[in-house]
Amino acid sequence: MHTAINMGGNDINNAGNLNGQKATVKGDITSEDGWLITRNNKGWMNTTHGGGFTMTDSQWIRAVNNKGITTDGEIKGGKVSGGTIRSDGRLSTGEYLQLEKTATAGTSCSPDGLVGRDSKGAILSCQSGVYHERGGWLKGHHSGMPYWAQGSTTEMRPKNIAFNYIVKAS
Repeated sequence: MHTAINMGGNDINNAGNLNGQKATVKGDITSEDGWLITRNNKGWMNTTHGGGFTMTDSQWIRAVNNKGITTDGEIKGGKVSGGTIRSDGRLSTGEYLQLEKTATAGTSCSPDGLVGRDSKGAILSCQSGVYHERGGWLKGHHSGMPYWAQGSTTEMRPKNIAFNYIVKAS
């Protein structure tokens, strides 16, 4: 046959294979027990919104036009990588958190609340735009006396107690 067929809205049933160059349909395309198979750097695309999925090599599935992917479910994988990973809730790990790059205490940072590590692995915290070491320690001689008098609710402050100490805290 060397001409177009107008089926007048009727079906074509019991066809073995349909071969051709293009198919344009107005409704859904449904496959029972089959795949949507594409070749040659093609995939699925939504022309209304300019997004979809494609494969241009044997390693990665890519979002067309670098569109984001969203789900209320989960995204799982052996490794998730990228420039920035953001969570609107808590970020948790089933093992350890490994910070690869190092920072230096006393240097500038942004934003406040950023957590880093120094070259020895000690945790640093960005406070008021500067990396600070955590905690502090007592250095020198101190009595070890508690700040509260036994059997009393009166606080005994260091200025009222005779001992020598230096507190270094970040």
